[in-house]
Amino acid sequence: MSGVCLYENDSDRDEHCRAMHRLAEELCMPEEKIRCIYEEVLGRIRDGAKIKDYLVVLACHKVKDLTRRGGVTAKV
Repeated sequence: MSGVCLYENDSDRDEHCRAMHRLAEELCMPEEKIRCIYEEVLGRIRDGAKIKDYLVVLACHKVKDLTRRGGVTAKV
């Protein structure tokens, strides 16, 4: 996502990176592919989010849903 700041600060970025790492392990997928999907999802949901505390949970849920349904559009 070029030109868009997905992370509010270093702590926020680290929290999302840990979530991406856990997802990659849980879904047995390359971390790079998960990162592409996750950041695409995060970019979409962050814009409309009024409460940002649950973005990690929402992004993880959406990534799992997309990968399980085969609706993955992000490419590595």
